Amino acid sequence: MTFRFWTLRTVLMLSLALNVFFIFLVASHVWRYRHLGPQDKLERFFAQVPRHLSKEDASRFEAAIEPHRPALLAQEVELKRARQTVVEALRAEPFDPEAFRRAVEAARAPRGAFENEFLKSFTEAAQHISVEGRSRLSTLRVNPG
Repeated sequence: MTFRFWTLRTVLMLSLALNVFFIFLVASHVWRYRHLGPQDKLERFFAQVPRHLSKEDASRFEAAIEPHRPALLAQEVELKRARQTVVEALRAEPFDPEAFRRAVEAARAPRGAFENEFLKSFTEAAQHISVEGRSRLSTLRVNPG
């Protein structure tokens, strides 16, 4: 009887400890999401790159990207607005195919401007880092838009 009680007690304590751990794990993710908010793709990209580079390469990369950051962020906002216009045209009732087509056409310009600025800034930043750093960057998904 004592052995069975000890085993049951151990299992219950272990179960309780695991439940508390999982509650804290879920709560930490909820807290992080609410307080930090979901980042935009571009911000996630900027945060991800330095983690994959050496400290020296990361500082060089960030220094080269930093002058382009305001323009990139502004163009990302314009791209989001254009995409939202496309979504609204698609959801409109009654559906107007011509309005949808115009919205898609209008969204192409912000997309192209964003991609051109990103290409320019990324190319400049890649020139300032080592061969090993560029090799590490090649494994990343480089499409933040």
